[in-house]
Amino acid sequence: MKYHLYAIWQKADKRHQSFIGSGAVAVCFLIWFFVSSSSSVAVNVPTVTIAYVKRQTIPQIIKVPSILKAHAEVLIRNRVDGQIKKIHFNEGQVVEEGALLFSIDDDLLQNQLKQIEASAEKNTALLAQSEKEMKRYQILVKKSIVTQSAVDKLEATLKSNKANLDADKAQIDSLKLQIGYAQIKSPMNGIAGFVKAEPGAFVRQSEDMPLVSIVQIDPIDVIFDIPEKYLSQVLNNSMDNIKITLTDINQKSVSNACKPSAIDQGVNAKSGVFSLKVSVENKNLHLRPGMSVNGSLELDSYKDVLVVPNDAVLIGQEGSYVYTFDQKTKKVKKKNIKIKDTLEKTIVIESGLQESDIVVTEGQIRIKDGITAKAKQ
Repeated sequence: MKYHLYAIWQKADKRHQSFIGSGAVAVCFLIWFFVSSSSSVAVNVPTVTIAYVKRQTIPQIIKVPSILKAHAEVLIRNRVDGQIKKIHFNEGQVVEEGALLFSIDDDLLQNQLKQIEASAEKNTALLAQSEKEMKRYQILVKKSIVTQSAVDKLEATLKSNKANLDADKAQIDSLKLQIGYAQIKSPMNGIAGFVKAEPGAFVRQSEDMPLVSIVQIDPIDVIFDIPEKYLSQVLNNSMDNIKITLTDINQKSVSNACKPSAIDQGVNAKSGVFSLKVSVENKNLHLRPGMSVNGSLELDSYKDVLVVPNDAVLIGQEGSYVYTFDQKTKKVKKKNIKIKDTLEKTIVIESGLQESDIVVTEGQIRIKDGITAKAKQ
């Protein structure tokens, strides 16, 4: 064939050769145009990923980040002035309630106590003598041996001795209390922090700086700030029905048992959240205040509801919408929807879709209402 065309080309004059060449070029151009057009048509049909609208029962789980907090914290301060004599614990040590933490030098208080106790013994003897004389004078005044004035004077002396003894006893109690304060003990079970004063340092009661802090972390607390829309649901249901699991900053599951303990008294008007306090078991003391955790709170379950993947729902000027895909016509259609709840991976649909619908989950940026598309799952 090619030899035949070449023979025709050789026999033709220059004018016909030019005409044949131009025609060949035109034919080649037309072939290129139609091939390119058909290719561009194929390219312009966008490919989208689809998913079916499902009806199912799913747990109502919300994800809330938070920070662990100590169940209780006490700042240990001295209640008497004096020099720190000894520290009886190590920093970071677990201490029990009543354990001795600090000893403050109480020698001066002990000496004052001995002096007051001696004064109390003296006043006790004087009071006993006054009471005996009073009994004798009461007999003698009846026999007119002593005057009533002498009896009154002795009675005044008796009352004075009794008052002095009472003052001594009160001072003894005060000194014993201060001596007790010189032995600083832990008010609860917990973990001791860093010590702010060393042995030999003189500490005053008026100083604001605590000697050490004790934190109780078994159990340890976590407070979740939950959107206001869930408040009535939490209040209507028992807190014991809320299932809570935790993960740490490395997304590792925390197996410690969690139990809701209290709901705050109100809603934060600025942030629109309410606070739920949860008590977390911490027997091994591996959880510490300040650690970041993510909480999964299963408030309830949605029964027999329509759900779609989160990626299917878009937000526009008219609210939430999806693109549905018709398998027969291969066309997409924009549909406005109403959302009941947004969970971690799925969205619960209140209205706008049916169980038989197919929604676009990926590629929405390449489509618009009414165009043809290719679908894949």
